[in-house]
Amino acid sequence: MKRLFSIFLIIIFFVSCSNDELVKKDKEIKDYETKNKELEYTIKLKEQEIEYLKKDIDRMGSELKLYKEEVEKLKNLEKEYAVLKTERDALVSRFDEKTKDIQKALEDRNKQVEEKSKLVDTLSKELEKMKADNQKLVADLETKKNEIENLKKSIESEKKMSVDYQNNMKTLEEQIVKLNQSLQEKEKIILDLKSEIKVLKDTQELMKKESESLKQSLSLEIKKGNVIVQDSFNSITVLLMEKVMFGKAQISITKSGEEILKNIANTLSKIKDKEVFVIGHADSDPVVDPIISKIYPTNWEFSVMRAVMVVRYFTEVLGLNPSLFTAAGRSSFHPIVLEKNEEDKSLNRRTEILIFPKYEIKKGN
Repeated sequence: MKRLFSIFLIIIFFVSCSNDELVKKDKEIKDYETKNKELEYTIKLKEQEIEYLKKDIDRMGSELKLYKEEVEKLKNLEKEYAVLKTERDALVSRFDEKTKDIQKALEDRNKQVEEKSKLVDTLSKELEKMKADNQKLVADLETKKNEIENLKKSIESEKKMSVDYQNNMKTLEEQIVKLNQSLQEKEKIILDLKSEIKVLKDTQELMKKESESLKQSLSLEIKKGNVIVQDSFNSITVLLMEKVMFGKAQISITKSGEEILKNIANTLSKIKDKEVFVIGHADSDPVVDPIISKIYPTNWEFSVMRAVMVVRYFTEVLGLNPSLFTAAGRSSFHPIVLEKNEEDKSLNRRTEILIFPKYEIKKGN
């Protein structure tokens, strides 16, 4: 009897041990499933971040193409300037040569006129002498008169040529003035373009530095997938996910959201001449809560109010200049992912901060 009882106790002991191991294994399986879900969520966030980066690269490529076109225009203007300068130098050279030729011709003509004038005097004296000496010289006298008339016509012709020369000189001077004015205008355009290019480069460098500053100050949240910072040629974009900024269907900023906004404000306070747009985004779910729907009938009002709360925190709590900010809402019409499940919807519920330099706003870009 005692032996049977001992065997029974041993069997119960082994059965109880097997149950404990099964419970332990079941717990390990559940832990692995939880970790697997977390990894899948992280992979989705990374894929989303990669997609953002690809779009950003495409956008930067387009902006770089525009920058190259501006540089090409500058090169063409410099070529036109060189051609106009060469033409001006050629005209000036031709003008100098023509002036020298005309001056030499005038000197020759003046000598001829003097010689002919002397000849006229000599002929007149000979004519008087011929009249006194012999009537036979009447025919010769007529000939000499004709010669005198021809000389007078020649003198008149030379005078006319002198007037034409002066007119030509005046025309050439007017052309040179116009060319100089054109060159000055081209030079001014080139200087203006160089100045604009320098401003664009300086702005790009500044925006890049401030983007790196934002990424560094928000590095922990970026690694968690709560914040995304992107920079382009002329702007910085900061995406704040709902889970760190607001409770679901709430407009009050969370403590973690306040800390993030403080980090962003530190960078914004260092950027001069900027425009900041804060844009709220919602998911496609309509407002169904009867209490909330009285205040925010649609996602339009709700998304705008979230943006307003962020702007008010920046200006009223953190003391930033209100004139720099614009608050707006885009409801659910600008999603970043297709909403197949609740996780996708949570990604679309976000707050977007766009930072532009005022220079770009004035240019209309």
